[in-house]
Amino acid sequence: MSDILDQPRCELCGERLRFVPMHHGDGATTYSQECANKACADGPFGLLTIRQCNSDTGRAVSATKYHDTQMFTHAAYGDPSKNEANVEPVARTFMDAANREFGTSYTEYDPSPTDARDELGYDCEVRSMREQYSLKLQVTRALPSCVYQEQQSKHNLYITKSVEEVAAWLMHAIERKASRASPEIALVLDGVEAPFLGFLTDLEVSAKNQTILKRQRWHSIWVVGSAGARRLSGGTLP
Repeated sequence: MSDILDQPRCELCGERLRFVPMHHGDGATTYSQECANKACADGPFGLLTIRQCNSDTGRAVSATKYHDTQMFTHAAYGDPSKNEANVEPVARTFMDAANREFGTSYTEYDPSPTDARDELGYDCEVRSMREQYSLKLQVTRALPSCVYQEQQSKHNLYITKSVEEVAAWLMHAIERKASRASPEIALVLDGVEAPFLGFLTDLEVSAKNQTILKRQRWHSIWVVGSAGARRLSGGTLP
């Protein structure tokens, strides 16, 4: 009983905080805390902020959503990670989030051969050995290439965007991969170094894009951040 009473609680709503694993490209796993109450208030002064850093690589990112203006700010320091390096941490974060939020039991990560990914159409497969089901994942960067290029050249980045602009970025990433879509593969948008995507709700993305999302032939479409995943459209998990 004392363990439950001593568990940290959210300063905003009083709900217990839970530990959520964050997977990094170097294979390390750290843990962050998040409120278990999905209806938690938006935060003090009408804003919500996330900060994360990796002491091994020197990379750091932070993001803020201002609810009075519906604007995001995004700051990044250090060179961005390579897209291929994020496949495993993105997949493992997807597994954790699916198990936690949707009751699946994914335990195994199986990368597809690097030289055959274009031909196969997917980057990896996640499996539940206990329940004998699996899902293939195609992982792609959530943000436009120009954002990563600017960060690469300047080693830091600071941008301010509206909800509509960020939603348009996600739709562009989805349409960029449309020709590879398959009902057997889930499209996963890599937002590991774009924590502000965690503030964007599925309704804000789909409100003006329902027609486009319904045309997609993917099994499902997800945004995966540093510690969670959000489904934008598509089929249910096993």
